[in-house]
Amino acid sequence: MERTRVLTLLELPPEILNQIVPSLSRHDLSICVRVTRAWHDAFMDSLWHTVELRDDNYYSSHRPVFDCVKSLHGPHLIVPGKEGVVTTKSPFLRNIHRIRVIKVQYTSSLNLFWEQGPTPLEPIPLKELSVEFESDPKPEPQHLTRYGQLPEATEPTNMDAILQILGRSTRLSSFSVMAGVLTRKLQIEDQARLLSSLPASLEELHMTSDKLYHGTEVVVDQELKTKALNLFQELKQDMFENLATLSIEGEPADPILIAALVERSPKLQEFTVDGYRGHWSDSQLADIISKSSKGWKTLGFMNLMEGEIGPLTVEAILPSSATLENLRLPNCDALNSRSIQKLLCSAPNLKRLDLISDYVHGELEPYSLMALDIVESDEGWACLGLETFKCYIGGVPRPDVTCKKNGRPLTGIYNNGSHYSLTESSRIQRQVLAQLGRLTKLREITLGKDVVDFEGGNHVAHWDEQEMEGAYYSHSGYELGSQYQCLTMSLQDGLDELKDLKCLRRLTLEKMCLSTGPAEQTWMKENWPQYGVESRDTFWTSRGHSVLVGTDLQNEKYSADDDGLAQDDLATFDWW
Repeated sequence: MERTRVLTLLELPPEILNQIVPSLSRHDLSICVRVTRAWHDAFMDSLWHTVELRDDNYYSSHRPVFDCVKSLHGPHLIVPGKEGVVTTKSPFLRNIHRIRVIKVQYTSSLNLFWEQGPTPLEPIPLKELSVEFESDPKPEPQHLTRYGQLPEATEPTNMDAILQILGRSTRLSSFSVMAGVLTRKLQIEDQARLLSSLPASLEELHMTSDKLYHGTEVVVDQELKTKALNLFQELKQDMFENLATLSIEGEPADPILIAALVERSPKLQEFTVDGYRGHWSDSQLADIISKSSKGWKTLGFMNLMEGEIGPLTVEAILPSSATLENLRLPNCDALNSRSIQKLLCSAPNLKRLDLISDYVHGELEPYSLMALDIVESDEGWACLGLETFKCYIGGVPRPDVTCKKNGRPLTGIYNNGSHYSLTESSRIQRQVLAQLGRLTKLREITLGKDVVDFEGGNHVAHWDEQEMEGAYYSHSGYELGSQYQCLTMSLQDGLDELKDLKCLRRLTLEKMCLSTGPAEQTWMKENWPQYGVESRDTFWTSRGHSVLVGTDLQNEKYSADDDGLAQDDLATFDWW
């Protein structure tokens, strides 16, 4: 009988070894490379694949950068010298040909990858680079006793190091840069140098400036600005030939530079902005959007101030309707009902539409798609593949509703009964729901949302409520966001027009004056077989956008990468 031979680890088939290595921790890998020469050669690439020099608990611990370095690969690889300087040639430079991902937080970390001298440098196979332009934090006493006296926090920025890395990374596909909490924004000349050094291989660019400095006007030297713009204008027209995704958070760069970047990116079709009260004007944002040569597929805007998304921006967005697949545009009163209707009728590829405001200042009408604009249009909605529809539908005649919940009389034409009868109201609602019913791929519909967090100390909301309701103001039952010219969602008024929405999983009708009862609940259960099934759409959260859940912008029940329902929370939306 032939004896079974025991295989060593390195004799295993590659497909099995490739499943084992990812499960090993960095500490495990640092041990493996010291076993034998063969093990060293087998595991060294995995050990150095990703280098992450950052401290996620920076605000509480202020750990020095070389402490991060030492914990990364073990004390045998890094020996701090005086004042935290590496005394021998950096192991990062010796192994830079193995590194595919670099993520650094503190400025001095860049020195570990920077090789000075006139000798021509070989390209490096880096695929992903993430840099936060932060100064080294002031060390805590325990670090002083462990490592000796350390320097005070210094001002960045070591642009030479980052520019050299960019220049050598001919395969780089993703670059993230953040102007950190300890520094002001990069000067415009540095912005131009940084952008003009991006390799042609780049596919994703993420730029962020810290929120602490928003609202502070930064004076820009006009001579430097002219010099920077001239530097950028000299770049060839298709300089960024592979760039497909551009993400902006805050105001990390001058809008003129961003517009020039877009103009030189022929494949760019995704643009997301998280403003945090930036300083871009409507015309500046419109100029950036209008530079697209192929038309946008994804446009997402969050946390912009009133007026930043104005009529010029809306006018620049609409020409992309033929290519548009995903649009998130909350808090935009410039996107009026007719513009929304025009978009829906001319966007055949649209999959996600999110126009729900995260905070309502007054009446909902400026943010709503009006029922009569739907009914009176000669065109049907072209977006038959739409999966997510989040938009207020207002202007629905509701003569059955004559006052608000707080008792305040409703005197407008939609509620006083003098302009529309119940029969006319039912006819209009049925026509509106018939349009929705044609969108048979819908998985999620949001027509009403309670997004004002009064318990979270939102004093502005209290003041708005008091100003609007006057003598009818009450500490309970706030009216902000309430809809009284909305769909009843009853069978009598056309709910059965939605019978073909077999993919529907979630329906949100918060703060709406509904007329649903047991008959509607039974009908929904019978006709929507997927409703209540856990639905996860990470599209926007994977791009850094917060998710509106109930009255919280970021509810703890939902993970940061989950746009859908938590498994144990389905009952919240299973409102029948």
